Amino acid sequence: MVRPAAPFSLEVLACKLIRAGATPARQGSAAISEAHSSNSGPSGGSVGCTQLSAFDQINAFLATARCYGYGPDSFLDAWALEQALQATVTDLPFLAGRMSRMRGQRLSTLAIQHTNEGALLTHVEADEVSLSVMAPDRWPQRRMAVADQSDLAFYLEPMDTGRAMLTGREPLMKVRLTDLKDGQILGITLSHAILDGVRWPALEAHLGARYRQFAAPGRPRPDPALLLRPCDRTLLSSASMAKQLLGERAAVWKPPPSRINATLCGYWRLARQALAARHCNSEFLMIYLPRTAAAELKALATKGSQVPGITMGDAVQAATALLLHGALDRPLLPVTPKRMAVMVQVPTPEGYFGNAVRMLDVSLPANTSQPTAGDAVGAMAALAGAIRLATAAVRAQPEMALEAMAATEALVGVPLLRMLSHMLGVLQPNITSLVNYNPKVQSIDLGLGPPVFTRQVSVPRARDIAIIRPAVPPFEEGLFIQVCLSPKAADRLRNLPLLGALMPDALLMSGGAVVQCCGPPKVDSNMFDTSSSSERG
Repeated sequence: MVRPAAPFSLEVLACKLIRAGATPARQGSAAISEAHSSNSGPSGGSVGCTQLSAFDQINAFLATARCYGYGPDSFLDAWALEQALQATVTDLPFLAGRMSRMRGQRLSTLAIQHTNEGALLTHVEADEVSLSVMAPDRWPQRRMAVADQSDLAFYLEPMDTGRAMLTGREPLMKVRLTDLKDGQILGITLSHAILDGVRWPALEAHLGARYRQFAAPGRPRPDPALLLRPCDRTLLSSASMAKQLLGERAAVWKPPPSRINATLCGYWRLARQALAARHCNSEFLMIYLPRTAAAELKALATKGSQVPGITMGDAVQAATALLLHGALDRPLLPVTPKRMAVMVQVPTPEGYFGNAVRMLDVSLPANTSQPTAGDAVGAMAALAGAIRLATAAVRAQPEMALEAMAATEALVGVPLLRMLSHMLGVLQPNITSLVNYNPKVQSIDLGLGPPVFTRQVSVPRARDIAIIRPAVPPFEEGLFIQVCLSPKAADRLRNLPLLGALMPDALLMSGGAVVQCCGPPKVDSNMFDTSSSSERG
């Protein structure tokens, strides 16, 4: 695990599986039963299963986590946390369940069995460590293996998202409370099959409401509006959503045929990735982009493009994609048949709680020329305009969302190796970059005031993908652009003139160093030279 610079000891104070409906240690069973009776919901009870959508199933190999750091003026009660977690898994029994075994090697057969084997709660103490270990400038890492969870922060529980998860032996929810010499850290790790980043706030609100209930005198009932009552996840399907999105036209709509073909190239890429995953070193870097700098990117993109309605998100994603392309030594603009991908939400049924993210392809026409030297703003404006057009099209044409649902259903419906071979051999070669942009601030209200630090983590860290999230204190309002690159690509990014040209006021955080990206924007003949300064000689 990633540890503080100085040696320290980590003492386990408690480690237990929290099951639904058990009697708490500090109050009678009648009180706990009354507390749980308010929200059994359609998924209530300890017997049965939660059927998953195709978007859930395709994320079964991933985990997602949130961390919250509290200073010495706030005290997180371990007993109240245990009771809040117990109440939450009673409300939402899939959190205490286990993944069913795959049948026929198809992800489409995965579901969550309500086994009530429990969510894992661990309470540890590291009384020699300061809360500053959670500060954002401590997140970047110089050397890490993408699939090796020993690179995780010590205040997060690791989760085996491979064989143990798919054979029903791994908890779907793990919570760790870490006591420090000057504060506490609450870390929550979930199987990504449970939810995506857009729905984390709903779970945070639910768990926060339950914690405040047990931490307050008299155990007052929580506001029912804060408690989740999920609908049937399988309602998020092309067949069900066609009726919601198309109305009478649903009777005649048919998804286009999907051909999921395995290729020798795909199998070769799969084997190479499997062998390299635990041994290939990567570097995790972050760029802090102040809000004023992000607004300037929008202004430049708006001025340089004829596409109306370009947003700050369009401009930031375009600039980030250009940086990725430069770091990876690829042509800066994704010209057909090449394409970059941005993550967007598909429409969902009311009350949906799960995953609903799809990749949206963005490319420029085949006759588009790559930018001339020095035209950083023109390249960013062109790509921002393409992102805006693609986003507007998918929102105006519900058939595109339905086609994405049908394509995802087709992927999870074939044997796993065939699916992976198709993704790596057919889909991936034409994707130049992938950008995941979610600018909404997320936190949890435990009645303790706002956390000193918050952090969002995805496991395993995906290489060559940019994740854009809100900046957190002590940084002022803005964005964090997080990327995991090979050492060579990371070095290229650090020395890329394009970085200073597009984001002169940004800060690059790399392996403990924080540096200003550049001074005022420059225009020179090396603007799009993607080699490092040492390689240019």
